[in-house]
Amino acid sequence: MGCAAAEPLSYNATPVVAKAHASTTATLRRAGAITTADCHVRGSMFMRVPTFAFGSRCAPAMLACGLAITLVACTSDNSASSPPSPDATVASDGQSTTVASSGTGSNSPVTSTKPQPVVDEPQVLSAAELAETLSNIEASVADPSVSDDDLRRAGAAQQRAYRTFGKLTLDEQAVVLGLVDADVRNIVERMATAGGSLRSLTDGAPANDPTATTPPPASLPAWNIVSPLPTDTLRSYYDATEAATGAPWSVLASINFVETRFGRIIGPSSAGALGPMQFLPSTWQAYSNGGDIYDPQAAISGAGRFLAANGAPTDMSNAVYRYNPTNRYVTSILTYANLLEENPRRLVLWHGWQVYVRGPQGTVMLPEGWINITG
Repeated sequence: MGCAAAEPLSYNATPVVAKAHASTTATLRRAGAITTADCHVRGSMFMRVPTFAFGSRCAPAMLACGLAITLVACTSDNSASSPPSPDATVASDGQSTTVASSGTGSNSPVTSTKPQPVVDEPQVLSAAELAETLSNIEASVADPSVSDDDLRRAGAAQQRAYRTFGKLTLDEQAVVLGLVDADVRNIVERMATAGGSLRSLTDGAPANDPTATTPPPASLPAWNIVSPLPTDTLRSYYDATEAATGAPWSVLASINFVETRFGRIIGPSSAGALGPMQFLPSTWQAYSNGGDIYDPQAAISGAGRFLAANGAPTDMSNAVYRYNPTNRYVTSILTYANLLEENPRRLVLWHGWQVYVRGPQGTVMLPEGWINITG
């Protein structure tokens, strides 16, 4: 069964070109992507607009933004006529290190002293400043003079901004959207919708109340956090899989992004799904072609074969629904995929997003090198 609510993936979308800003460096600085020196709440120009509490603007670049989400697994009724879902889980905002001794590639076990989770501290900033941050980051994606390194740092700032946006009421969100630059407002709205759909799926927040959450978990997840593969390497895997299976590279990248932040999270979902594309071991056997569930290239290829078996590339709504049978998941994945098709540099931007999870003491960012798998 497909997802009627999801917008079909379009491959003829016109790339969005944001307006040029006078200074790229100033743009990224205002977005928090280059320096944390300018940490004060700005003065009179923002005094007459609402202010909202959210994560610290002065935190390190790793304190990325995004909606706080707990890793969950979704299952479907797998009849004889429909292959089993990979039991894809929705990755919070974060990253992890390696669990499996059979893992390959860059996802190898971390043996150094475990870094500690970073608490997501609130700070009060204005609606205008949040809108400016979201606008400026989109401008940086369209600016060819912005380096990949700076774009990744902008991605961390973007994640913080959307985490902030997701904590607002619907009325407050409307105020921020009204202040976003008109030429990128549609992009910001789509990003916010995609993130909100994931948050409602994983945090249990109803669509009409973005601030609602389920009770916090009793412990942090049993994950390790590793550095993701470079974007050029990942893109080569997505492209090769699209050529072999027909599954669009942008959908593969979006699933990889949502599930494990491009392979940062190493560890099982609540249902036992594993690897950078989050397959149940039983489903993996059907689509692995003998590959290792923890190997990024093998996992991406397996995901392509699964999507192709369920309708890709002609019926992407059904293919993604079979991957994780919830309409909200389909909406989010296809929204992100469309944004990647419009400007593939968003792959670099989103590569800077980190792993955020809810824990007993609130939301934390799990840094690369964090280890929470025993035995």
